[in-house]
Amino acid sequence: MQSVSLIVSSVFLFFMSHVAFASEIVFATLNDNVRKQEERFAQLESYLERELRDAGVTNVTLEVFQDPRLLSQSLENGQTDFYFDSPLIAAQIGAPAGAELFLRRWKRGVGEYHSVIFVKSDSAIQTLEDLRGNRIAMQEPTSTSGYLLPVLVLSEAGLPLTEMENRRDTPVSGTVNYVFTGDDKNTALWVAKGYVEAGATDNATFAQLERVAPDQYRSLANSTEVPRQVMLKRKGFDPVVAQRVAEVLTSMHETEDGRKILRKFNKTTQFDHFQEGPAAAMALILEILSKLESVELS
Repeated sequence: MQSVSLIVSSVFLFFMSHVAFASEIVFATLNDNVRKQEERFAQLESYLERELRDAGVTNVTLEVFQDPRLLSQSLENGQTDFYFDSPLIAAQIGAPAGAELFLRRWKRGVGEYHSVIFVKSDSAIQTLEDLRGNRIAMQEPTSTSGYLLPVLVLSEAGLPLTEMENRRDTPVSGTVNYVFTGDDKNTALWVAKGYVEAGATDNATFAQLERVAPDQYRSLANSTEVPRQVMLKRKGFDPVVAQRVAEVLTSMHETEDGRKILRKFNKTTQFDHFQEGPAAAMALILEILSKLESVELS
């Protein structure tokens, strides 16, 4: 009788610990504007809480980090369950913590994208090699398409790079001199105004630039394609709950209510699975990061 009691007690404790484990899900993102990110996530938060009740989830929250190291630690110690970001930044933060690619997040109708290095149509610059001694505008250090991918393109072309603190600084001869603009719109504006000789942005932004100002700009080089945005899952997260999270997110775009909530969340179009599988997608991203580690910046 005592052994039966012990078995029942053990099963009860296991069940309770499982429910407690799955009762709260913490999503995370990396951003300086905490309030704006929380406002954008609020409707998705409520939707997920409602749809995930059948999986034992009673609370969904968003944690906005400003320090990548703290976010990585949070994934590693189990305080954060899922993390949204652009692919290279997500892998930089999540891979050391053992986090895995989970879903692809479409943004503004785009599932994959690449970087474009461009100049004005009447520029004397015809090739990447011609960028030596000139200035190129890039978005910010945490941008996949506006910094990391174009840096890799330039490095693989054998071009040394030098960071400029200000666009008015004198460019270093023999190197490509990059300066941060803080925003893709600023990058396009700086090229248009002649503040810099070239710019780097994503292909969708470049296409929009071409529509607004036809025949005014031309591409020098494109980077490889990567997922537009990704969602990572921490190591060890309950696979049953994870499957339910995936089912809910990947079906949201099928209803008008779901589409409205997705648009509110940073202009998300839909979530879907990686066609080549998460492992293959992560391998490509890690290969790019490995190449970037060997890039020397001055």
